[in-house]
Amino acid sequence: MDLEAGAGAGVSVADRAAVGVLTRTFPVELVDRVIDQYWRREQRTRALPARLMFYFTLVLCLFPHE
Repeated sequence: MDLEAGAGAGVSVADRAAVGVLTRTFPVELVDRVIDQYWRREQRTRALPARLMFYFTLVLCLFPHE
């Protein structure tokens, strides 16, 4: 996945499907509950919210060679 490309550019159908699988496996409500349980919710509005960083960390673990 090309992170420097514009929105939609360089994003394949497989990349979009992988994100869909992650959000079905780990629903937003569950992720928010876990973040709140361990007091990791951001204090201010950030460009990279805690939920996004959770999913990003999962992707890094699942695809270490990418």
